[in-house]
Amino acid sequence: MSHFPTCDLVNNELNKCVENIEKLIHADVFLYYGNIDPSYKQLFISEIENLAKHSPKENLAFNITTNGGSVEMVEVMVDVMRNFYKEIYFFVQDYAYSAGTILCMSGDKIYMSYASSLGPIDPQVLVNGKYVSAQGYIDQFEYIKRKSGDGTITPVELQMALNLNLADLNFYSQARNLTVALLKKWLVQYKFKDWTSHKTSGAPVTNDEKEQRAEEIAKTLGDNARWHSHGRHIGIKTLQDSLNLRIENLDNTPKLKTAIEKYNRLAIDFANKQGYLLFMHSKKSRG
Repeated sequence: MSHFPTCDLVNNELNKCVENIEKLIHADVFLYYGNIDPSYKQLFISEIENLAKHSPKENLAFNITTNGGSVEMVEVMVDVMRNFYKEIYFFVQDYAYSAGTILCMSGDKIYMSYASSLGPIDPQVLVNGKYVSAQGYIDQFEYIKRKSGDGTITPVELQMALNLNLADLNFYSQARNLTVALLKKWLVQYKFKDWTSHKTSGAPVTNDEKEQRAEEIAKTLGDNARWHSHGRHIGIKTLQDSLNLRIENLDNTPKLKTAIEKYNRLAIDFANKQGYLLFMHSKKSRG
């Protein structure tokens, strides 16, 4: 592949895995392993364009393993994929945290198994070359404000407050607001598009109800007080039972689950042995 070279043997085996998955899901198959970073924009566009222009398929099966990254890059990725594909199915064989979770919420379907993980959607912003928690800064500032209001603030906390840059805090707040806005937009437009009636009453579902449910999901996933950790495991049961979110259970389709696991395991093992920070693959990637 032009950006992610593999030996012929590995590339042939990956392509065989893709063929097996295509037979089961009837969609183009793509794999993304690595952080979601704006510096990968052109590589990502090139890979998706090259796959789509050589295929008659309308849908994309997107295999993702990521610790997260830039919400702005997520928006670019969604726009690029939606330019070429009618429906997008996200397969989380292992984990897709933070911005990866936001990306998955843009899909028409999300496939997970009992061991798969999504995570809180605490937006990460780039500070001095490193991604840091925007919500963490906001929460700390709100905590100090409360202590100041009730007269219990300590000298150390007061100094921390004085060191906080208000422009940075506004930037962090905007990052959080963007995260919620994108999640609401995509859930309503794609994930909830077939949600037309309530299960219990059979009454029609209104667009306002879809937006309300989407906002509840966004707020819950972004609630640091609930999850405590940026890398907290949020599994299929929690997503289904606590967030009322429909997730396709790979454990109910053993052949598809086995095919997805084999593809991801082979690709990720190879990428790790080669020391790649990013690895993308499709049957049209150039070896």
